[in-house]
Formats: sequence, structure tokens, C-alpha cells
Amino acid sequence: MLCVAVNNRDSLDSVARWRTEIRQVCNEAPIMLVGTKSDLRTVTAEPITLQDLKNKSDEMGLQAVVETSSKEWRDHNVNKAFHNAIRLGYYNRYPHEMQ
Repeated sequence: MLCVAVNNRDSLDSVARWRTEIRQVCNEAPIMLVGTKSDLRTVTAEPITLQDLKNKSDEMGLQAVVETSSKEWRDHNVNKAFHNAIRLGYYNRYPHEMQ
């Protein structure tokens, strides 16, 4: 999971560096991009949109994108992010199990 704060554009700009570091340790690991703090998007001058996250994910060859907020809507999509990460890891390890 690569986490990006949607209220901090610098964190999105760092995704390429973080991806490179992950690939140096484990070249085959699936990587999911997680946009955090979605509840702060409206109070930020240059927020990162879900489309920005999807574009970065496509550009970097990442496997999934999820946007989350731990304050909004009873932990909006936090469980979804972890379930997706577990699913990606499992199917990366056991590709023949994919349905």
C-alpha cells in the first residue's frame, strides 16, 4: 500500500520514488495506491482527485486504487483498502486461485 494524502500534492509526486524503493526489495509485490484524508479535500487549495490517483496508478503500473478517510462516514473505505491489499497479495502469491 502506497499512501498519498489527498490534501498534500507533494505526497503524490513522491509515488515514483516510493515505488522504486518497493521494487528494489520485492520486484513482484502488487502495489495499491491509497488516497488518505479524503475528508480534507474540500479545505485544500490544490486537492488530489480520485482521477489524479487513477492516472498516477496507471502511469506507475500499480494494481489498484482506493480512497479513504478515517474521520468520514465511519472510516470510509478503510476496510476496503485493507481487504483489497489482502486480495492482491493472495492472488499474487496464488494466481491459479483467481476466479
